[in-house]
Amino acid sequence: VDSSANTETLEYKGYLEGHNGWVTCLQVGQETLADNSTKEFLISGGRDKLLIVWDLVPRKDGDEDETWGGPRRTLQGHSHFVSDVSLSADSRYVLSSSWDATLR
Repeated sequence: VDSSANTETLEYKGYLEGHNGWVTCLQVGQETLADNSTKEFLISGGRDKLLIVWDLVPRKDGDEDETWGGPRRTLQGHSHFVSDVSLSADSRYVLSSSWDATLR
């Protein structure tokens, strides 16, 4: 078994602006568009008590200092830090947990 074939690398894509504090959790989902193509999206939770659903936009080469997308929707409801977020297998539903001892 070639262990080098199982390596993964990280590639900087850009940044996202929207949370007012530390980001504590992330999940990547996939949605089916009207033309039956698929598109990835990101959902993040943070110390600002919010979940943000992000539209990701591919950047052009040389745009390293550009945003990688923008907030599509902000979800509110927790009264303390969001500690974790999980998407359903089909990415249609999200469950978040918080230091306020709730799941939403």
